[in-house]
Order: sequence, then structure tokens, then C-alpha cells
Amino acid sequence: MEGPSGKKIVGRNLVITLGIVCIVLVVGLFGVIFGFERQIGGSEDAASKLDRSVVWIDHQTLNETAGSSYAWEFGVPVNYAGYFSVDVQSSTDRTYVWVLWSFKSPPFDGVPYGTHQISYSNLTYVGTSSTINFAILPGSNAAVEVGNNNTDTGATVTVTITYHY
Repeated sequence: MEGPSGKKIVGRNLVITLGIVCIVLVVGLFGVIFGFERQIGGSEDAASKLDRSVVWIDHQTLNETAGSSYAWEFGVPVNYAGYFSVDVQSSTDRTYVWVLWSFKSPPFDGVPYGTHQISYSNLTYVGTSSTINFAILPGSNAAVEVGNNNTDTGATVTVTITYHY
């Protein structure tokens, strides 16, 4: 269609259709954004919704010599995804927690057990007092090491390790 000046004019129905399409796209974009916000917001407090826990180590006090460490190995795989918290109180500010775990895939679609493996290792310095949390997958075997890098004197360390699921 051409107007009086000879320029093409877009039809009214096309403008209305494009307007409706734009509105639908904007509404959909807001829905996606708010949906992700809910997922992120929900995951931030997801740990607080884990209602079961098992204390693996309960206020165990260690007298470590200079530069030494103590490790616990939990050879029985955990049954549920969750996290474990390591609470440390130490007489030195050079205390660390090292967490290791590995997960072997279960069999699926003819692929044998343990074909794929995920390994996790995290060394965190905690100073004289801290509680740190580490995620863990079901079926994982875990180990936790608490030590000190103090080269002159040892450390007295009290440790509590709790598995939350």
C-alpha cells in the first residue's frame, strides 16, 4: 500500500501483530529472569532445608606437632547428596582443612560401574576458628585432613565433622 507521498505504508494489522509478538517476548523474558532468580534464591538456602545430619567426629581434640596433620578417612560411601561441615578451633592461625572425595558413576545403559569418576580436593586455611562447608555426592568416599603449617610450635586443634543430607 502506498501513501499520498508515494512511500509504502505498513498495514495496521501487521503493526498490531508485531506489537503483540513484542509484548509476548518481553513477558516471556521477565518470566525467565524471575524463574532463574527463584532458582538461585532457592539454592542459597537449600542447605538449610537438609533436615538430617550425622556427626562423624565430635569435638575431637588433637595435639599436633609443628607442621603435622591428622586425617580421617570415611570408607563407607555417603548415601545422599549433601554437604559436610568441618568446625575447627585451633591454637594457631596457620591451621588448614583439606577435604578429598571421589565419586564413581553407577552403571547405566550398558556402561559398567565406575567408568566415569569425579574427584574433589579442596585445601582451605581456617585460622584459629572457622566452620566450612563442602558439598558431597552420593556414593562418595571422603577424607578430611586438619593440619598446621606452623614450623616453630605445634597446635592444639578441636574438630567436629558433620554430614548433612
